[in-house]
Amino acid sequence: MENTILTDRQRKSIYWIIRNNFHVFRRKIFKKINAFFKVFPERKYRRIAVNTDFDLGGKVKLYYWELSKDFTMFSEYDENIGDYLSKVVVSYFAPESKSNGCKKEKTLYGIGSIIGFRCQNATVWGSGIINLNYETIYRTKWSLLDLRAVRGPNTRNLLIKLGKNCPEIFGDPAILMPFIYKPENVQKKYKCSVIFHFSVNDFEIPIDKDINQISPVTTDYKNFIDQIVESELIISSSLHGIILAETYGTPAILLLHKGQSTFKYEDWYYSTGRYNIVVANSVEDALGLNPMELPELSRMQRDLLNAFPYDLWNGFSLE
Repeated sequence: MENTILTDRQRKSIYWIIRNNFHVFRRKIFKKINAFFKVFPERKYRRIAVNTDFDLGGKVKLYYWELSKDFTMFSEYDENIGDYLSKVVVSYFAPESKSNGCKKEKTLYGIGSIIGFRCQNATVWGSGIINLNYETIYRTKWSLLDLRAVRGPNTRNLLIKLGKNCPEIFGDPAILMPFIYKPENVQKKYKCSVIFHFSVNDFEIPIDKDINQISPVTTDYKNFIDQIVESELIISSSLHGIILAETYGTPAILLLHKGQSTFKYEDWYYSTGRYNIVVANSVEDALGLNPMELPELSRMQRDLLNAFPYDLWNGFSLE
């Protein structure tokens, strides 16, 4: 038998696959031990989000972030709307007729800053990198990624620096939501609505202002979008609050704490050709700013649809 010689790339890929699987196994064992012995009954910290898979049929699984059921402020039915929309959008465009000829499971990355959070062979359609964290970058470098489209130029430029072949096709798949849901008989009800990211919600709302607050912790995307289009202005620290507002024609202003990473937000704005980003550090400040011009998304929507990986479902053809 010939000796099998692994390349440096293959060895490192195997290392990260084993390491990630070990951490998953370790967490499961820890939870079982803690549940039995109640070693940490008063533990304050919980992972707010966990990576998980959603079965799309035809042995294709969608990898996305869901809210951790261990985090006590969330119920088992809660989801972050931005991440949840990955299931909605990809399920909508996935072929209804799914071949069973594929023997190996395939993984698809859709909406979310999920590149680099699992080291494996995966197809990427509109996903992004969250920031310049060293460990995330290192995992991404040794991942095997089939890149069809990415969220924006920040993600693409970093992937190219890491030696990946990444096409210049941009777009967060949430921009395709108008193909799935269009509000009817819309009337403006709110002068302004705020959307706080579920993990950073310590901004103050001026008590002397009539401001509607929209929670991103929901699976009711229709109600979420309805409230957005019923607003004259959106102020949001949630990326998908910004993306959905602008996709449905509502002006939006980005809300961030000073010093907070702007990498993923720049990804969105740069993908639409806007480089002078308007950012507020408080709701009060945002009310005094002029929102950015709304982007023209029709070409991006078309390119993103053309890049959808129908070929993952073995035997499926658009013809």
